Amino acid sequence: MTSPKNYISREEIDWKIAEDETYLEEMLGRQKELREKLGPIVGELRNLRVRIEQTEKSISDWSEREPG
Repeated sequence: MTSPKNYISREEIDWKIAEDETYLEEMLGRQKELREKLGPIVGELRNLRVRIEQTEKSISDWSEREPG
């Protein structure tokens, strides 16, 4: 009896699963690295956004008090 053309052995499946697990572990490692690198930048951007919003509010408040 011959195997179908598209038959994949259990060994090939196990190898592919191991390969995929390795790839996922690598991607998780890269994700962690990026979070560590980008975390401070994201924090700074949030601080800048807050400062911009406060400045815009101050300008708006000031312009409402000024005549004309």
